[in-house]
Amino acid sequence: MCGANCAIVVNDRYRCTSYFRKGTCTNRWTIRRVDLERRALQDISKRLVSAEAVKTAVAAYIEQINASTREHRA
Repeated sequence: MCGANCAIVVNDRYRCTSYFRKGTCTNRWTIRRVDLERRALQDISKRLVSAEAVKTAVAAYIEQINASTREHRA
């Protein structure tokens, strides 16, 4: 909300550091570390193994190989 970082501030819970340290943010929410990690890993795995991500990675790989081949021929 305010743009500040979140950090573990109490036990295993993340919270906005501006809210916790300065009281300048209105975001009172916290999230448990294990829940945040689970959500982050799920999102990362979806992005990495999605068909579109594979297609993009393959296209980038082919472009790199083609550029390398062009350089060697020049």
